[in-house]
Amino acid sequence: MSVKVTNLGKRYANGGLPAVHEVSFVAETGSITTLLGPSGSGKTTVLRLIAGLEEADRGEIEIHGTPSVHLPAQQRGLGFVFQGYALFSHLDVRANIAFGLHVKGEAHKVITERVDELLQLVQLQDLGARMPSQLSGGQRQRVAFARALATRPRVLLLDEPFGALDARVRIELRDWLQALHAQTHVTTILVTHDQDEALELSDQIVLMQTGRVVQKGAPHELYDHPASPFVASFIGNASVLRGHVSGGRASFGASSVAAPGGSADGASVQAYVRPSDVKLTRPEADTPAVSLALVSSLTRVGGYVKIDLKLPTDEMMTVQVSRAEAEQLRLAEGERVIVDLGEAKVFVGDYTI
Repeated sequence: MSVKVTNLGKRYANGGLPAVHEVSFVAETGSITTLLGPSGSGKTTVLRLIAGLEEADRGEIEIHGTPSVHLPAQQRGLGFVFQGYALFSHLDVRANIAFGLHVKGEAHKVITERVDELLQLVQLQDLGARMPSQLSGGQRQRVAFARALATRPRVLLLDEPFGALDARVRIELRDWLQALHAQTHVTTILVTHDQDEALELSDQIVLMQTGRVVQKGAPHELYDHPASPFVASFIGNASVLRGHVSGGRASFGASSVAAPGGSADGASVQAYVRPSDVKLTRPEADTPAVSLALVSSLTRVGGYVKIDLKLPTDEMMTVQVSRAEAEQLRLAEGERVIVDLGEAKVFVGDYTI
């Protein structure tokens, strides 16, 4: 069951900037499509427009080929999971899951069998009699998923479903959601600002900025081939270095990489350098000091080491290496190293993100 969004637009105030402007994408049948972006980028508004919880000013929404932009929410056949669970506190787990089935007027036997099936699916088969207040945050969110799936929706809409949970539970539920999706194959549209979540879960990412789609594609396409400085900076937590083009090379102090095709000598460039994309080596005795970066600080973070480097240009850059690599390089604060920027994403111009 695919969802096609075409030139979708929404403005909340007359004369104000649009919350959503000319948004288009297709969520393919059985896939997970993620709307990713910072706060205020319009991703939740797009989800609410698809759900029928907001009315679009312009554009089209098709659900499996059926024009749906003017359909009432209850006729769109969608399931919705919110960040805050939205469970009924006075109902136990079974009753929460069964709620939509009762509204549809399903027979008691059908409801009982469906609730039993869903409790098994979300791995809560022994907790059906508990109240929401007796569950952990992760368990409550799984109940919310079960309730959303109860009526066999054509599409599942997830609005920051893990945002209220702590880091460990979020990671656990990401794995759980992948397994759930592998079983149900329901077309899913996920809203998140968490790039790791998007990169791990998605078949397609639709990256948004100020109400517009700035790039869409498979996660590896956005990561490896960002279409703009914003994409390069948002996905990967990159450091930004400023330089210029000289002889077909983008020069950043003593370091240089291939310049974008057609770049004129003297043109300003920016390099977006992700912490894990930098290669460090120890200098030889005769390596000029002006070409070396200074290790400003080292911080052990679990299985990797975070290194803050001061470049010869006085710019700062963060690098991430494994513990084994840090030990092999015998790195310490005050040491100098050679920096390889070969994996940097370079753009012509002087941008402000």
